[in-house]
Amino acid sequence: MAKKIIAYTDFCDYTVVENPTGIFPPNGEKYFGELIKCPYCSSPISFDKIKDHMTKQGYDSKIVNDKIPSFSGNWCQYSLELCLCTNSNCGWWALEQIVEQLEYHRTEVEIKWGQIKTFDISSREIPIRLIRDEIKKRPNMVYSTHHDSFERLMADCLRDKFPGSFVKHVGKSGDRGIDIYCVIDDEECLVQVKRHKNGSISEGPKAIRELNGVLLREGIYKGIFISTAKRFTEAAFGELKIKMETQKPVIVELIAFDGIIDLVSRNFEKYEPWKNYIVKV
Repeated sequence: MAKKIIAYTDFCDYTVVENPTGIFPPNGEKYFGELIKCPYCSSPISFDKIKDHMTKQGYDSKIVNDKIPSFSGNWCQYSLELCLCTNSNCGWWALEQIVEQLEYHRTEVEIKWGQIKTFDISSREIPIRLIRDEIKKRPNMVYSTHHDSFERLMADCLRDKFPGSFVKHVGKSGDRGIDIYCVIDDEECLVQVKRHKNGSISEGPKAIRELNGVLLREGIYKGIFISTAKRFTEAAFGELKIKMETQKPVIVELIAFDGIIDLVSRNFEKYEPWKNYIVKV
């Protein structure tokens, strides 16, 4: 059975205009401020005032892809507020942007309202940060990811583990037989990633031997092997000892299932899709 992830990555939006002739609400929707409970799970909601100030030009921030009306030359009261469900397993969100044109007593309210979208975790198209969020909560979901998505997830995690380093997912492009290419502390590092369909197996020496061969062929002395196996065998660790002479010691780091979960949780940034719709200018 396919594993599903539910998130509010999509949204509907609408505009409410209030002026001396009356209020025109869209489709009978409630005003943002009238909300008390999450419309999906009925949990309490929280409000966070992101911006609240006077401006001569109207908007100095905007919600992406919206058409911004021109209030240039008139004083406006501008505010941007975020509404979040307090249930961390739900994650519903909404953004309310209000511009009150003081001279003409005109108020415009624009709202982006999170809508549920369902992802198949085995899909290549699922957002990487969403996979990371889900695996942090349910580690065994790692076995259901698409191999390409899992490689990109590991690249994302390595950027957090080695801040400031160059990390590029190269996948199955034929680029030297590796999945991720890094430059860490000015030293090249080759990464191979192995995603198994379950955690019942142990990673043996063959894959480590292959990575060693690539490192020696390319004249690179640092490697990382990442496997969703629960553990590496003793023979796999034995492959870390290269007997032939090299200019520098060849160092390979082995990361199994528990190490992957640690990587996923490292410097973890909660998946907050609503941030994509705020632009500071």
